[in-house]
Amino acid sequence: MKTHKKTDDKKSLLASIRNVCSRPSEQTKKQVLAIIGIVMVSICILTVVDSTHKPVGSVEFIPDKYTTPFMPHSDSDEAAISTADYKMLLQFVRTMDSLKVYDRASYDTILLGHDGLLDSVHFVLSLYQESLHQMPQ
Repeated sequence: MKTHKKTDDKKSLLASIRNVCSRPSEQTKKQVLAIIGIVMVSICILTVVDSTHKPVGSVEFIPDKYTTPFMPHSDSDEAAISTADYKMLLQFVRTMDSLKVYDRASYDTILLGHDGLLDSVHFVLSLYQESLHQMPQ
């Protein structure tokens, strides 16, 4: 009988510990909710205050490695792009033309979200060809 009582006591103690640990009280829930609310309001206030200290139209959020200076086409003796770049772009166009015919799904996947990619490549290729025709020989 003693073993039964000890086992029952242990089971009831374990059950009460599970109940206490698994279910937070209403007051605890309210406290956690209040703390989360205060943190969120603080973040919002800091964001608003921080944004007022930056000048209007500021582009500080763009890292320098992503900005490229604009270089308009000039009438110099240089080609628009290097010969190696030209050959690489030609190979890219040939590959895309082949994919368009033989593997349309891959072709569409590559161009998905890259509207005007092939037009841009063709434009750069035409700049290279123009620069070759304008070079003195």
